[in-house]
Amino acid sequence: MLFHKQMKGFTLIELVVAMAIGSAMSMAVIYMFLMGNDSYRQQQAISELQSNGRFGFQFLRQLMQNASFGMPGATPIQGDVTLGTSYSSTANSIILRRNASITNEATCTGDTVNAGETIVEVFLLKLDPDDSTKYILKCNSSTNGSAFGNEIELLNNVAAFKVQYGIDTVGDGEVDYILVEDNTDVDTMCKYYGDSNCDNSEFTIAFANAPQVIFVHFALVLQSELENISSNSTPITIFKSGGFSEEINISNGRMGQVFESTIYFPNAASIRI
Repeated sequence: MLFHKQMKGFTLIELVVAMAIGSAMSMAVIYMFLMGNDSYRQQQAISELQSNGRFGFQFLRQLMQNASFGMPGATPIQGDVTLGTSYSSTANSIILRRNASITNEATCTGDTVNAGETIVEVFLLKLDPDDSTKYILKCNSSTNGSAFGNEIELLNNVAAFKVQYGIDTVGDGEVDYILVEDNTDVDTMCKYYGDSNCDNSEFTIAFANAPQVIFVHFALVLQSELENISSNSTPITIFKSGGFSEEINISNGRMGQVFESTIYFPNAASIRI
């Protein structure tokens, strides 16, 4: 005669407890996955910023350091130039001049020139046509007085490109004032050091009077392509050491990074805008 053991299932309480434990474990796994994914996206954004930033920063710095090469007493930085297209040096753009040091030396647009030929290069910001929260750093070049060609894109995802000019007006080799953007009006350049009243005419007058440029201080601020990866809404501060700091906002939860440098011109006595 066979005897069957009585089979028992799970009680309702046991099922509820098991489901609660399973849900908690699932939530923990999902949370760890999301955290890992966020960390990956942040690291990807940091790598992108550093790679693009180093390229743009070193490229601009090298060309600024080469300004006026082979042109003793000439103008390394022009206030404005018209070669088919008109450009001006402002708070968001700069015009550089130099002579090519070797044959087949490349301009910022990729054109090649012979040794000794004069190169004029313009770096400027243009609003990204696909995203009004971003800018594109562009370049144009002219050789031996030829007309400018088409602007080319150097860097995208730019939050700001700012330039300050240290000016000597009396020829003693010392900075009398700095041309810098007025934060209340993006179209206004102002002079400081004894004159706090800024208007748009002062920048024009300063360039017309052919002041000497002692140094150029530029800041390049990049932002990540990826959005919603940073909860930090604190603006990025540039020009901290110059006494005329400015805050740059990074929108849409992007990450941002600033690259700054000051270029001094050792032969400033012969350098004029």
